[in-house]
Amino acid sequence: MYPAAASILAVAFFGTEPHNTPMIHPVVRIVLLCVFVACVATAAFHALIAAVATLTVAYWMSGTPLRPALFMLRRLRWFLLSILFVFLWFTPGESPAWLQFLDPWVPTVAGMRDGTLRIAALGLIVCAVNLLLQSTSREQLLGAIYWLASPFGRGGTASERLAVRATLVLDKVAAMQQSVRQRRERLSMRTGAVGQAREVAVDLFRHALYTAETERLQTLVIDRPVPPPWAQWLWPVALGLLMSTL
Repeated sequence: MYPAAASILAVAFFGTEPHNTPMIHPVVRIVLLCVFVACVATAAFHALIAAVATLTVAYWMSGTPLRPALFMLRRLRWFLLSILFVFLWFTPGESPAWLQFLDPWVPTVAGMRDGTLRIAALGLIVCAVNLLLQSTSREQLLGAIYWLASPFGRGGTASERLAVRATLVLDKVAAMQQSVRQRRERLSMRTGAVGQAREVAVDLFRHALYTAETERLQTLVIDRPVPPPWAQWLWPVALGLLMSTL
């Protein structure tokens, strides 16, 4: 089962037909990611091992760099630690036998197990998102989002707004990250951590207002994607069935 699930995800994201065209439609790739996330979010230990094998094969076959995923996990470290803390000390159960004399100040066995599983699941989800972002261009992602949102909008208005906002966000994220880095370096010698965060936030807010008032209007063109072939919908179905039976 493990090699089958790994092969499905690897070929779906990185297989190509002649002329270097993607084998799987970007819409189906997003659905595959959603299926993978849904299976991993509530998975037991052995299913997470299967998910690790799946991502390992996909990364190895594609040569996709893992560094962006590690960077995202680093940015989420305090969030992950807070989740682990909640599971460790707020999950009902008994403490380890060799630490029961410290009860209730030590985490429970169930909390250790559940907390570790959930943190591992979140890490795998981040790696899967990185896999999608590295294997699919921005234009393909926006077109796929537009196609998926079309049934929920009247006359396509809601899906067009969603695609436009996603485009603007993707355009500004890199510039905003660079701006934050420059401001933190400039303030690091003058203020402490709390003062630095406060001044950076105020400075960025002022910069955002100024940019909104002075930036020129842009014309965005989002291509309407061709619907995916019906046969390709078997990929997420197969992945879901394989992952759910592990």
